[in-house]
Amino acid sequence: MTDQPSVTLEQIRQALAQPNQAIRKRALALIYNEAKVEAGPILEEYLGREEDPALQTLALKVLEKLNSFRECAGQVPTERLAPLLQNPDPQARLMGLRAAATRNDADLAKIVVRHCSRDESPEARQLIAHILRENPLPEGLPILLDLANAENEKIREDAIEGILQVITRRLYPEVLKTLLDPSPALKMRAYQLISRISRPNLLEALEAMLNNADPEICRLGGKLLSSFLNPDLISLLSRHADHQDAETAALCKRTLVLLAQKGHFEAAQLVEKFTAREKPGSPVAGAQSPVSGTCADAVRTLKDLLIRFPAFLQTPFLDLPANADIPQTLLRIRDLHARIRTMIAGPLLTAYFGYGRRGPTSDRIAFKALQQGMARVDLPALITSLAPAFDSLAGETDLYPLMIVLRSKNPPVYPLYERLAFFQKTIPTLSSGSAAPAALFTPLFQGAIELLKSFEVLLPNRMVVKYSDPAGIRVLDFMKSPPVPADTRLLVNFDLPMNDPTLVSGNSACAMSLSPFLKYDQATRTIVANEPGEHDLWEYLTKLNILDSFLAFLKEKAA
Repeated sequence: MTDQPSVTLEQIRQALAQPNQAIRKRALALIYNEAKVEAGPILEEYLGREEDPALQTLALKVLEKLNSFRECAGQVPTERLAPLLQNPDPQARLMGLRAAATRNDADLAKIVVRHCSRDESPEARQLIAHILRENPLPEGLPILLDLANAENEKIREDAIEGILQVITRRLYPEVLKTLLDPSPALKMRAYQLISRISRPNLLEALEAMLNNADPEICRLGGKLLSSFLNPDLISLLSRHADHQDAETAALCKRTLVLLAQKGHFEAAQLVEKFTAREKPGSPVAGAQSPVSGTCADAVRTLKDLLIRFPAFLQTPFLDLPANADIPQTLLRIRDLHARIRTMIAGPLLTAYFGYGRRGPTSDRIAFKALQQGMARVDLPALITSLAPAFDSLAGETDLYPLMIVLRSKNPPVYPLYERLAFFQKTIPTLSSGSAAPAALFTPLFQGAIELLKSFEVLLPNRMVVKYSDPAGIRVLDFMKSPPVPADTRLLVNFDLPMNDPTLVSGNSACAMSLSPFLKYDQATRTIVANEPGEHDLWEYLTKLNILDSFLAFLKEKAA
């Protein structure tokens, strides 16, 4: 394979899948010698299935080389990389492209557009597609449109994603800026255009403006925030309230105050947090409350119950002091409920596509939920709607999404279902401010206790992650807190992708991926929630072989 003048990523993927160890070793050597950073995802996928200890060690060495190359390339000034990208030698440009692919740098991307657009090698085209996807530029659209017709599927995928990024992060912000135009006619036209933009894309466009390197663009984004007041803005505001540009930070905090004044509980908590930090002499939220200190028993009870559950569910209460007041405690209970929803909604859909009796009606329900997003889906309705698609009886150690949906089919009413319905009805009341937190505390606290007890159905399962560290390949069970090494002898029948949470039944009879709804954060080595983006969703549908069915659903919906 090294005799070939140019080796594509697909050829590397095929070589790493060969039964011949020598071929796999030569493929790893090629990635190492040429520092093929674009082969990183293929290498991680390969590590997830390689069983030979010597080749595992070699693959980890190659992965370490790629990571070192990324770190070094990230520290090289732009002016040092620019000559490589402008070099008449294709191999020199290829090395420059590999370095540029490791960083988000609009100036480098502009140089790529000017000097590398004519490169025809598969490696160069793959890297160009990746660079323009990560650094969306309007002037890069002609190149992306050309790459969208490439033979290689990965290049086409990156090109399409790059086009979408240009629209969302570069073109939509230009439309949003016209809302500040002095012309009433232009403002009206802008509102008409914005009404056609989906809310997630609108939030992404605002985020792109706030992340812009130009402070003026950031401030424009900050001035626009108050035009789109809605609770889904709170997460974005919390990330930018400490913006490096003081004026932008002030605009974000002002928007949080407006949301708090509208009665949004989480916004009010963030305002209190920032106020207490900026004015150290002022009393903290707990000291201001007439019911301060009354939650100590409740906090202790919840913490004691959570000890048996994964750290993902314990997180909201880890830093909650024993003397926390009612608003603080309710905020953590709300977060706990959101995390339980995350562990049920997405995995339930995966269980349906993998183990359910699929049909047109159930498919439409599941696809609609995917399109809505797990944070907005009516979870109790989803459970009851998909329940008829499951026939087999679930044992006490079966995958917990199967156990939940099957138990909800039969009377009496499943307590977990009742608690989910209660929280779904009550949380909006808390967020809107239509009821005082003190009046909601007892029912929400008791509801949290009952919700956790009814969710013990997940505990016989294992939530395993295969990952690498300097000591080698490890497999940990994150259902335990702290995570413990998993018995790999019980997992030999399952493919465990690297850094991908996998749910395994208690009897080791079946398993399914929890991605993309739950992710393994390599930096913190924890399981975190993830709201799938368009790319995540595309990979999910492809992996489950339901992409064509989903596209047919979208076509039917648009008709």
